[in-house]
Formats: sequence, structure tokens, C-alpha cells
Amino acid sequence: MEKTITVRGVGKVSVRPDTAILTLVLSALDEKYDTAMNLAEKQLDAVRESFCKAKFRKDEIKTVDFHVSAERKTVHENGNYTTVFAGYKCSHTLKLAFGLDADKLGKAISAASSCMSAPELNIAFTVKDKTAVSAAVLESAAKTAREKASVLTRASGVRLGELVKIDYDFAELNAQSPTRLLSCNADSGVAMRSMSIQPEDISISDSVAFTWTIE
Repeated sequence: MEKTITVRGVGKVSVRPDTAILTLVLSALDEKYDTAMNLAEKQLDAVRESFCKAKFRKDEIKTVDFHVSAERKTVHENGNYTTVFAGYKCSHTLKLAFGLDADKLGKAISAASSCMSAPELNIAFTVKDKTAVSAAVLESAAKTAREKASVLTRASGVRLGELVKIDYDFAELNAQSPTRLLSCNADSGVAMRSMSIQPEDISISDSVAFTWTIE
């Protein structure tokens, strides 16, 4: 029976964010379906107009999610609480991603905070080339595993042979900075616009199991 050694290598890299992602959430509510849809359309037009004035292109604003739901509310009548129909709610989530630049970020925040639609704003920071980051993590994992295997075999008085197996469970890497910015209204958006923001570096890790023969 062939003798083997299996070592799990953990790769770690730290990278500086180079991309900002703005998520804008719009909500329109009305008892009439058509009116709610019209309100949602006007909100979308207002967002596009606001960002176009800030020198962003209309096609840069992407729709991530759009759905309509029947909302209900609790009312108090004659000493009793009852649930009644509140209206149709149109929820629209938009995304805008661009290269991280303080001036451009300030303009984006200004566009969101001055928009008449008053969108809920969420800002995250990531890296554009996730493939390169993933490759660096896996290379680090391979190097770490081989170093561990070499130490273990030398300490055991045997030699490390050929690599015979690599066991890796692919998973989407979370390439986002811990720094996140939330703004629920126009006033807080204006406050965020005036800040000098330097997001924290992104720390990413992954693991791979390697099996070698031993001699």
C-alpha cells in the first residue's frame, strides 16, 4: 500500500479595495397597483436624472431586484385590532459600481442624498479583479501546504514524494472590505459626502488539501 501524507494549506492575502459599490433601495406604496407602479417609475427616473447630473452614465445604474408585494397593516377600531390591506409596495434595488475615487464617491453620495426619491443608501468596497485575488489566495495555500508537508516529513525521517491529489471545495470568496457606509436619509447622506473615507483592507483566506506520497 502506497504511503501518503495529506496536509491542508490555508492561503491568506490582504488587498486594498479599488471599487465602490452603491446600493440604492426605492420603495413606493399605494392602494392602487397602477399608481404604485407609476410612483416607482418616477422614483427610478429621478435617480437616473440625479446621477446623470453628477456625470454618471444612465446605463451604469443596474437593477438588482424589483418586486411588488401586497402590504397589510394593523389598525385599532372599536377597541379591537384588525389587519387590513395597506396597498401595493414596489421595492426597487439599484446598484452602481465604479473605481474607488474620493471625488467620484463624493459626487455619488451627493447625487443620492439630493435625489427627490430619497433612496436608502448602502456603500460597500471591494476589488474589481476577484479572479486575480482568488489565484493569489490559492497560490498561498499551496505554498503553505508544501512547507508544512516538508517540515513534517523531515521531522519524521522520510522524504516527500509526488503530489497525487488536490482536494478543494470551491466557494465564492467574500472580497468585501469590513468598512460599510449606511445612509437612511438625505441629511445623513450630506454628512457622509463631506467625510474623507479610506476603507479598511480586505482580508481573504481559503484552504486546500494536498496529498503527497512519502518515501
